[in-house]
Amino acid sequence: MSAHGGRVRWLLIVVIAGSAGACGREKPSPAAARQLRFEAAAAVPGELLELAADRTRLWLTTYTGVVAVDPVAERWTAVYADSQPVGQSQLVPCDARIWLVGRDTLLLADPDGQRFEMHTLPADESTEQRARRPPIMARCAADGLWAYDGVRLFHVPVAGAAASRYDVPPLGERATVRDFVDGGAGGVYFLAYVPGPSGPFAFARFDTATKTITRIDLPTGPGVYGFSTVDRADDRVLLRTYDRRVFASQGSGPPWTELPPPGGVAREGGGGSPVLAHDQGVVWVGASYDVSPASYFVLRYIRDAAEPQDLVVLRDYYTRIRSGARTAVQHLGMLWIASDSALLRIDPASSELVRYRPRPGGALDKQAFHLTQEKGVLKYFDGDSLRTLTENGIPPEPAASDTTASDTTDQAGLDSLPPAKLGKKAKS
Repeated sequence: MSAHGGRVRWLLIVVIAGSAGACGREKPSPAAARQLRFEAAAAVPGELLELAADRTRLWLTTYTGVVAVDPVAERWTAVYADSQPVGQSQLVPCDARIWLVGRDTLLLADPDGQRFEMHTLPADESTEQRARRPPIMARCAADGLWAYDGVRLFHVPVAGAAASRYDVPPLGERATVRDFVDGGAGGVYFLAYVPGPSGPFAFARFDTATKTITRIDLPTGPGVYGFSTVDRADDRVLLRTYDRRVFASQGSGPPWTELPPPGGVAREGGGGSPVLAHDQGVVWVGASYDVSPASYFVLRYIRDAAEPQDLVVLRDYYTRIRSGARTAVQHLGMLWIASDSALLRIDPASSELVRYRPRPGGALDKQAFHLTQEKGVLKYFDGDSLRTLTENGIPPEPAASDTTASDTTDQAGLDSLPPAKLGKKAKS
């Protein structure tokens, strides 16, 4: 039982370890039953880094571990394995399941079966060499997870204890893989940065059946430079540039087709505004308002492309929210954002913004704000209050009427400035 009388959820962990040759099946060690549980903790988590959701809970990572949030009960717990907190991990949501990726371990949470499976990747090098190895990159596979450690590629299935290993040939001298994605039909696409005359970027498909890699020509043309991510949707491979332009191909390379940005309107000086989250036909977009010395963005909710709704102006701390990091997710019809040490919930149906901050023992400090507009102009949320902007866009000190100490407050405030006074709005 937990300190608050709730049930501690016991989950099963299956430990898998072994070694193999250049490719083939990893030989698992005998499975050892272990327990994993969600418990209230006295120590409050610090900065919230990544956010993901399964059917029943939200998962968040910090610099020291992993916490889970029950969005209905509005409580948080720390994630423990064998009475020890799960360490720093990456979150990879795949098909309503959550993978927690550590330095050399993969944890799979199955919300339906209430179990955990733990896969330990085999080590073929010394401890010193492993310390220099880059962190594991993990991406969803059709029936499991791909994990890449800079040289070796592992496929870990959802069902069963055997993992497959492949040695991936380098994409060039001193090449560094930036991203990769499941390519279907036994293939994986890799995007790499390659310094020197053969670079700066390389794109290729690795065939797991033949263990060969095939280079693919990248998109070219005026203003096409710097590729940041690779994805796959609707049987097409998608390449995104640093200025958020997206190019699509059927997988074999050229011809590449540039896709229209969200909303169909290009942002001034580059591609469309970043998509924060999308699910079941709903798209959440961060439309740019760039004002020195601070940076803001308008949270745009799109259910009908003909009638997008701008809800609130938010501060983007060092552009982390809109950088492509996993900091926002749609869950229960609402947008959830990991923002510094707080969790934000935006409900478009009730026009409500809720800020949660973890407290010792599992409680969440909650403050609610109604996203009312005056004269059709949005308000700015600074993390503690809704308020107006000055002529140059720099927020003033909050007035007494702008600050709330209660759990639920309707922020009215002064007359807002017209949209032109928010600063130069980038087209989106």
